[in-house]
Amino acid sequence: MGNERYNLKIDWDLFKFRLKQMMKSYSDPAIIINGDRNVKYDYVVKVIDAASTVGIKHLVLATEFKS
Repeated sequence: MGNERYNLKIDWDLFKFRLKQMMKSYSDPAIIINGDRNVKYDYVVKVIDAASTVGIKHLVLATEFKS
């Protein structure tokens, strides 16, 4: 979030807390998930679930374009 990175194995509760706090600052919040290619899919699902739980309705999964 912002310019911070989170290790969800360690920082899961902190991540959820900060996501909820940041969401309050926006009238129509959205997030972009930019996960490392080695991230396990279940962590992506957890982030999507956490976003949904705090009321974020707009979600984008970022990808890298390789030429």
